[in-house]
Amino acid sequence: MGGGDRSDVESGASPPEVDRTLVPSLDEQRLMGEALPILREVAGKVHRQLGALIAVDDLQSIGHVALVGLVRRYQSGRVPFGAYLRARLRWAMLDGIRRESHGRSVAARARGLAGAARLAQQSVLEDSRPPLATEQGYRQQLSVLLRDHAAVMGIALMASAKGVTARADSSANPEKTTLARAAARELREAVAELDDQRQRALIERHYFGDEPFDAIADSLGISKSWASRLHAQAIQILAHRLAA
Repeated sequence: MGGGDRSDVESGASPPEVDRTLVPSLDEQRLMGEALPILREVAGKVHRQLGALIAVDDLQSIGHVALVGLVRRYQSGRVPFGAYLRARLRWAMLDGIRRESHGRSVAARARGLAGAARLAQQSVLEDSRPPLATEQGYRQQLSVLLRDHAAVMGIALMASAKGVTARADSSANPEKTTLARAAARELREAVAELDDQRQRALIERHYFGDEPFDAIADSLGISKSWASRLHAQAIQILAHRLAA
């Protein structure tokens, strides 16, 4: 009993090395402790934004999968940890819902929320204009912002309904079915009229084809930041046309 162990020691054999990259550092352990309450907070918010269609536990599970990688990629000093983690956990949860089978309407809503977040982020990066000082100016800016965010959510939902309305059963409301078909047709026509081919590709492939946004950017040979800019421009054009 145990003879093999003694012979290994006597022969001077080295014990197997531990992969240090798999062992969290003290700083990573501290951040993980801070991350868990944030994970629960973000899961609760996404749960409410999705109309409680996805259980909080499921959202937390998706977040847990991404959490270790997010903690290890965090670079202190660039942005507060809480703000960094909240934004990326939300992206991870919405992307996880989109990829997993949670039903067409839930995936569409998640895609719309992700699109709205991408739109807001791009607006912050690009809008260097000073805020309008008058109440009318604030109302105008808010109106445009809400219009664009409503448009991206509407585009996601209309795109997801393209096959559902075509197979509407006899119990469906005929008026609603007709309106949904008309809206989807108008959206298709508006997208087809986009002058920029890359804008059309982003909207068609992401919202109608359910392709990951970053993968589309790679296939088009453009950076993620430039793809976000083209996406924002396309949404603004479509929002104006659909409103008209």
